[in-house]
Amino acid sequence: MKGCSLRFYLHETAMHRGGFFTYEQVLALARKQGIHGGTVFKAADGYGRHGTMNEQRMHTLSGYQILIIEFILDEAEADALLKAIQEDDFPLFWAKLPAEFGSFGMD
Repeated sequence: MKGCSLRFYLHETAMHRGGFFTYEQVLALARKQGIHGGTVFKAADGYGRHGTMNEQRMHTLSGYQILIIEFILDEAEADALLKAIQEDDFPLFWAKLPAEFGSFGMD
C-alpha cells in the first residue's frame, strides 16, 4: 500500500491545553479520528531551529529530550489529522513523507 509517514517533533515536557503532555494529546486525537496506530520515539541526539544540541546524556534528568510521534497512514488520514491539529492550535513541527507499507502474517 502507498501512503505517508507523518511525524511530529516536540520536547518531552511540552504541554498543551489542560496541562497534559502534548504527545499524549496528539495520540488521543489520532485515536479519536480512527487512526490505527501511532508511536512515540525518544531521540538520542539532535538540534532544532535554534541550533541548540539536545543530547540525551545532558537532558535525561531534565525531561528535555526530543520526541518524535510517527503515524503510517493514507493521505486522507494524514490530511485530516493535520487539519485537526492545526485547528486545536498545537505548537508542533511536522514532516509528511511518502511511504510504502504492508504487513506479513497478520489478521
